[in-house]
Amino acid sequence: MSNVLIGIIGVILFIGLALAGALFLGPRFQEATLNSKASAMMGAIGQASHAANLYRLQTGNDVPGNAVGDAPVVAALVNGGYLKAVPVTNEYGVGYRADDGAVAPTRPTLTVNGIADTPEGRKLCSVIARQSGMTLDADGNAPSTDTPTGVGGCFRIKSAWGSLPVGFMIAYQRI
Repeated sequence: MSNVLIGIIGVILFIGLALAGALFLGPRFQEATLNSKASAMMGAIGQASHAANLYRLQTGNDVPGNAVGDAPVVAALVNGGYLKAVPVTNEYGVGYRADDGAVAPTRPTLTVNGIADTPEGRKLCSVIARQSGMTLDADGNAPSTDTPTGVGGCFRIKSAWGSLPVGFMIAYQRI
């Protein structure tokens, strides 16, 4: 009888410790998930950026294409053997845009990836910005600007950027 009682107390103690651990470590696990998503997104963008550089070095031309998320840009990199497959990081995909925000059909200078304007998207953009060494806004969000700085990062569009609306978030890496 005492063995059963000790077993029940052990199970209750185990369940209590598991719940306490989950409550204590829960935010850490969520933060780790965002960090891994941010790293995966920047890795995919970096692959496309390196592929575009290799294309430029070997052909002497910039990657053809003329719009953010433009299929010919990615198709040229995949069909030319510079990318094994299209890097998929979210629903917006990888594309190219000039530094001034104008669509650049002849000389792309950024690899960009749109991030959905959701609470998780804002957190993801802020994590990417923080990982890239960018200064966050006072509200803790990614900077709001129209001129991205540095080698890579994430920002919220301050004013209309071509067809992209204000507040749309862009993760980028320079080519």
